[in-house]
Amino acid sequence: MKKNCLYTYLVIHVLAMMQGPLAWAQAFKHEPISDKLFKAMQAGNTFHENSPVPRERLCLLTVQHVDFEGNTQTGQLVVLDTCAEAVLDIFRALYKRRFPLAKMRLMHHYHGDDDQATTANNTSCHNCRLIKDKKSLSLHAYGTAIDINPVQNPCVYIEEEAGTATYAPTAGIQYANRRLERLGMAYRRGMAEEVVDIFAQYGFYWWGGYWDMPIDYQHFQLTESMSRLYVAMEPKVALDTFRKATHYFNKHQKPLEQVLSQQLEKAYKKECALADYYKQDPKLFHKVLKELTQG
Repeated sequence: MKKNCLYTYLVIHVLAMMQGPLAWAQAFKHEPISDKLFKAMQAGNTFHENSPVPRERLCLLTVQHVDFEGNTQTGQLVVLDTCAEAVLDIFRALYKRRFPLAKMRLMHHYHGDDDQATTANNTSCHNCRLIKDKKSLSLHAYGTAIDINPVQNPCVYIEEEAGTATYAPTAGIQYANRRLERLGMAYRRGMAEEVVDIFAQYGFYWWGGYWDMPIDYQHFQLTESMSRLYVAMEPKVALDTFRKATHYFNKHQKPLEQVLSQQLEKAYKKECALADYYKQDPKLFHKVLKELTQG
């Protein structure tokens, strides 16, 4: 009888210990794009025939986050498969830091309308759209750009001749002063400056707050050259290359893609995009990459 009781106790104890990791895994997970979600993305104007990333290279992420009231919420993002685990790591770190995010809904809920989403203070990633006022695709179309808390981190468009600045969304003007702490005022939470280090650690070291025009405080991204390269590669090769790029930045505090482009131009004896170098001669590409990143 005592042995049975001890066995039952041990089983219950082990199951209780497993509850935490299992719950954590369910709170932060990635999965393929289901048929139902894919139809919603098409109907919701966030996936088109001219998408630079095929459906099978996109992942749905489910993450937990803290809202501005301190409550735990569940949100979702669609990202390129290459950076899916890294983005999960980013949001795990944000959750542990209790960094607040107002909301996190997939962009088809806003019919792909970036103005609607930013006005709603929505944190998002994939959306097959053009860069505003331009004809080229946004990096959101690749699932390699993340916008967080657009109200606290607005995009600032500067008109030099008129000497004016326009804030998008408009409510973001109250965050024109980028100080987290101001004399006699409450600490302001949800501003991107607080988490630039987290995004950089996991490979999203290009921050729109570093730009001159526009200044896009909400925006973290990979570069277009690297995004196109990852799409051109097989998923496992792309993941390995992304990890090398992230490790290189954390070690040297400078982007791999700039040095890689210079070395590839010497090796191929011509100048072209990273993806084009790779397509022409993958073996030579990896040889140059290995020389830069080994050790």
